[in-house]
Formats: sequence, C-alpha cells, structure tokens
Amino acid sequence: MYWIIDIEWVDKDKSISITQIAAMCIDTEMNIVDTKYLRIRPNKATESDWFHPAFSGGTREQFLHAPSWDEARKTIRTWFKEGDVLIWWHPEPLRVFRSVLLAEDFPNLTMVAVHSRIKRSMANSNIKKGSPYQLAKSIGLNCPVEEHYSLNDVNVIYGLLTSLSINLGSLLEKEIALDYEEGKEASNASASGSTNAQKKKKHRRKSSFDPRSTFAYVLDLHNQVFHRSDCGFLPILADKLKGFATIKGCLKQGASPCFCCEAETLLYLQKTKSTKTALYYSTKSSGKVVHHHSCSILKRIETDSQAYFMSIEEAHQAGFRWCELCNPLKKLYRSELGDLLSLCNERHLQCSFREDTLYVTSRHDFWRIIMNSFTGKLVLYHRNKYQSHNSSMTYLYHQQKHHEETLLAYAIYIANHDDYIDQKEEDAKKVAKRSRENKLPSSRSKNGRKKMRLLKEKQQKREISRVLSLIEELEEADM
Repeated sequence: MYWIIDIEWVDKDKSISITQIAAMCIDTEMNIVDTKYLRIRPNKATESDWFHPAFSGGTREQFLHAPSWDEARKTIRTWFKEGDVLIWWHPEPLRVFRSVLLAEDFPNLTMVAVHSRIKRSMANSNIKKGSPYQLAKSIGLNCPVEEHYSLNDVNVIYGLLTSLSINLGSLLEKEIALDYEEGKEASNASASGSTNAQKKKKHRRKSSFDPRSTFAYVLDLHNQVFHRSDCGFLPILADKLKGFATIKGCLKQGASPCFCCEAETLLYLQKTKSTKTALYYSTKSSGKVVHHHSCSILKRIETDSQAYFMSIEEAHQAGFRWCELCNPLKKLYRSELGDLLSLCNERHLQCSFREDTLYVTSRHDFWRIIMNSFTGKLVLYHRNKYQSHNSSMTYLYHQQKHHEETLLAYAIYIANHDDYIDQKEEDAKKVAKRSRENKLPSSRSKNGRKKMRLLKEKQQKREISRVLSLIEELEEADM
C-alpha cells in the first residue's frame, strides 16, 4: 500500500519536537483506503510558541492533552506494514521523521519524496515551485484555508497526485530524492550570471545518476555505512552516495553494514570465509569462550567436541566472548603495551582494557577504541559533551573521523587533542588579561583618578626609556 504522509515539528534548542502527523492510505488505482491523524504533545509544553505554524489545526489544550512522542510512536507503528511506501512532499520532513525514529522502527519501509516529480510534471505551468497549496491553486484545485495542518496537507498532496495522473509505480523505479542543494546550486548559478540553459544542464548533471537505481548496495560516504538499494533508511543526498554491485566492494572500502543489512552481511561472510577464519568453541565446556584456529588452547580440545561460529557477532549473540589469547585488539594492545605505557606516563594518559574495548582517559576527555569486526580496522570514539536525542553505536560516545593503524598513533592523537585544548584555554586567559589591562579606570572616584595618574606616569617612563635607547643606538652607530 501507499501512504501519503505529512508531519509538523518545532526545532528549538537543537531539540526536534513533532507536533502532529497525518497519513492517507491509497491503493495503486489512487483510491483512498484509510486516513490517520494524530496530535503529539510537544517536549517543552510550557515553553512552546503556540503561534508557531506547527500547532495549526488545534488548540493549546488539545496539544497539551495529546499523547507524548513515545506513546504516539507505538500507535504510528501499527499504521504501516512491511513493504508499504511512504510518500512525502519534500525531503526535509522525511529527514526529520528519520532523525527521531528508533532503530527498530519501520526497518522495511520505502520512503520517497514527490516534490521534484510534481514540479517536473507542471513544466507548462507558470508556478513551478512553492508549497503544495500554491501549486494546487495554480491548476485550479480547491484548497483548504488553513495550511500547516497535516490533515489538510495530505489532502492537497493527494489532489495534486490525482490531477497530474502521477504513476505511483514510477516513484519506486526512479526514487525522487532531491533536496535543498538543488535550490542552492540554482541561486549560485544566477549570482554568477549563468543562463537558464546552463542552470538546467547543471540540474541534469546533479540528478542524472543515482546509484540506488543501478547498484544493489549503496555506501553512505558521510558515515561509512552501506545499505541495500531498497533500504528505507538510505540518506537522501545522492551526491554523498556511492554504488557497489556486491557486499565485497563495500567491505573493501572499510564500511560497516546498516543495522537492517547485518544479517545479509553475516550470511555473505559465512559463504566466503573458510573454516580457518572461523571461531571455535568447546561443546563440553561451561565457559563460553571462542578461539581462533591457531590458538594453543584449541589444540587441547578434542576434535569431536569442537563447534564453531562464522563471525564474532554470531558468537556475541550466543553469549560467547573472545579467548584472552585470541582477541585481536588485545593482541595489538599487548604488542604496543611498552610504548603505550611510556607515552601515558609522559603525556598524562590512563589506559585500561575491558570487554574488547580500550578505554583512554586524558586530562580533559574520555575515549574508547574498538576494532571493527567486519573490516578489522580500529575505530575511535569520543565521549559526548551532551547527550543527543539520536541513539549512537556506542552509548554516550560519538565516532571520530580520524583514522590510524595503531593504538600508539591514536594515543598520540588524544594527547595532542589535550594540548590543543590547553593552548586554547591559555589564549583565552591572555585575551582576558589583556582586556583587563587595557581597560581604563573610571575618573569619577578618587581611587580611579589615582590609577589614571599612575598609568600616565608609567607611560611617560616607557616613552623616555624608548627615546634613551634610540639615542644610544645612534651613538653606537656613529662610533
């Protein structure tokens, strides 16, 4: 089924609060099957601006007595089924909706935006851009008076789709995912004096190739996570995506799978990895420990009582952990332990290894270093200064873009980061001290006049000493 969906939200103090959501279910023949609407209580009800457009279509009391977002999400989850397609007007509300979702919410839904498709269908109209209300009025449709009311918005979008005879199947063949970058490019082109023909060529070049329509897997270059081409959590910006025909190509780039593509990646690793890379354990032992094929402890286990996992993720899901001798991160830690200890003593760092993670504490921050099991590369995490509303791979930590091959190189990076913070603090103190010194005292009080007199005397002494030094230099030059 297809769902025309719209939301309204308030973005205040870096916190997004969705205030209402409406969804209209339609079939392939554009017949209305069902309509859903829900008001949502804002996060900061007492501080909300009730004149904000996001609160259209209801009174203050209706929004205050509405369910919270956590309660509303449970209701919204019952609206959609696996394989449904969510049709949005513009990519921006789609992004907002994705940003407030949890990982388990709607993993198998396709989301598309129709703003650009409708704009191209209205090439003969005088109005080629604007809100759905402006476009609907330009082709003679009757529109509700109140805008930014989600229930009205989905009705207007439905009217545009039916009037322009948009084929819903074509939305999936060529997913429309253009955003504000297109408008930015057009404004830059007009500022530089380019012609309309040149602008159209630029737009064609910008949106002519979308890897989602060609490749089976797509890599998000921003956070190095790859998805299936039909994944509902694919980013919208096509210029930040790169396509690959196989999972192998994505893994070679050092990328990790999306949470909804992990099972498929593990299946691929099971098919391609040999038994030499498997992780073995004893079926007779009560200790849940896995070993590499070259581990000396594994040689003591009878062959008949050996079983194996194809990946460490599969072992972790079954409650197993690495053997102390086989843990790849711990091996690297042992090999660099001497250099790490000397650096920690010299640069005031503290290192500790616990549960497949190296914890580093510096003078100013807390860090974590883990090893990506899919790529075998080290990943650095930095503790958040504040807790974001978005969930993170590592709780209260965010991933750093800086990459190194050794633990010692990461420790040097962390120590240099502390030195940078110290230098910033010293510079700030110098600026504050200079501003206090340059601040003239008030001449209204007796104490202020005394300070002014002392400052003038000091200035005169400095000028006299400067003149005397110049005279001495000239005399030495004459001699």
